Amino acid sequence: MKKIVFLLSISLLVTGCGAKESTSSHTANATSPSSPAPTDHVQAASPQAGEQAAQQTAEEPQAVDAPDVAGDAKADTFHVENIVSGYEELIVGAINQQDFSYVQDFLLPDSPVYQEQQTLIEEAGKKGISVKLVDSRIGEIKESDQPNEYLVEVVTKLEITKGNDLKTKEIKKVYTVLSKDDQLYIKEIKADQSLE
Repeated sequence: MKKIVFLLSISLLVTGCGAKESTSSHTANATSPSSPAPTDHVQAASPQAGEQAAQQTAEEPQAVDAPDVAGDAKADTFHVENIVSGYEELIVGAINQQDFSYVQDFLLPDSPVYQEQQTLIEEAGKKGISVKLVDSRIGEIKESDQPNEYLVEVVTKLEITKGNDLKTKEIKKVYTVLSKDDQLYIKEIKADQSLE
């Protein structure tokens, strides 16, 4: 039986261009979520989830099923948007808990992005970096030149704590989402800057 998960829609806006960064000294560390509980679905996103991402109990996600479209293997943009917004929220818990299992099922297995995100989480942990999702806005979603692929533009605003330093960064990303075997997977993430 196919697993179909609907994430609650988040009101998202297209933001202007440019990356902004501000630095200040701060002694507070971000609160991190408790350990993930195994489950057979992707955790639902809510309007409050971005604010609560560093405080909530995250569940181990599974790839979202692509919807059945009469004879068409393409996923509709609703599901594509939901897998990206779900990933945006859960990557925060993965980084703060140094636990790749929060997000591994969103990523295309045996792909470069799978290894890249695993390394990102490990390196952030080694460097004592914690993050808080301030805002995540999905912009344009369009079909890729490749079959069954979508490109999703996202602007993410994060508070990044390393030691006593707190930085706020706005990072522009382009996600490539692949519909494969009735599942949606993130195949690639291109960002204009790193966490540091």
